[in-house]
Amino acid sequence: MDVDGIYIFKADAGTTLYSRRTKNVHEDLFSAFLTALQGFFSDFALGGLSSFTSDNYMIYLASSNNVLTSLIINKEQKSDKYYNLAFEISCQFYTEFKTTIDNPISLTLPNKNQVDSILESVFEEFEKLSEVQQEIVKLYEIDAQGELAIFDYINEEQLYNLSLFVAVNFVTKQIYVIENVEEGVSSRKLFLANKSVTNLNQREFKSQFTIRNVSDPWDFERVVEQVSNLLSKDAIKKLEI
Repeated sequence: MDVDGIYIFKADAGTTLYSRRTKNVHEDLFSAFLTALQGFFSDFALGGLSSFTSDNYMIYLASSNNVLTSLIINKEQKSDKYYNLAFEISCQFYTEFKTTIDNPISLTLPNKNQVDSILESVFEEFEKLSEVQQEIVKLYEIDAQGELAIFDYINEEQLYNLSLFVAVNFVTKQIYVIENVEEGVSSRKLFLANKSVTNLNQREFKSQFTIRNVSDPWDFERVVEQVSNLLSKDAIKKLEI
């Protein structure tokens, strides 16, 4: 896992519960990072996701149950998947150290070796989940030139916020060009998207997949729900069994 630094905080107080640097990240980054983070504590105590950048790094933040996790990633490795990973770490950390987190009076820091072991398990499970997801559905964003770029699934709301994306369903062998008409998509971009998808189908899948355009609001919701259900943890666990 390409993570340059991990910090776990008690969100309401900003207390550092765990930290680990896996690479030689400049100390000034951490100083600026900790200062900027103070303004996020009150918001993240209620839950949420965010990120900010330095010259060389992306800092991803996610909280759950008063645990705030920050992952520091090299900008070259930028990916939305790190939101999910940070959230998973927060959830697992709270599960393991609930008594410590919920204690408003005193705070006993968790054993570092124990946290290291938990993190390795989370990383391993996360990588496995990501690999299985790619074997079920691949998602592509489309730029102004119609070029396709794979992106990682976070949640259903993420898909609703996209004006146009492509979902390749390996279960049903269908490629969906999904247009959110409420967001507005130019006819040129839609044309380029279909052209790129046709090329993708020929190049990667030997034209064995059926291409479908989805623009009707009801169909849009149905396909987004289908994709989200396929990529849910529960569905993937059932497939693994």
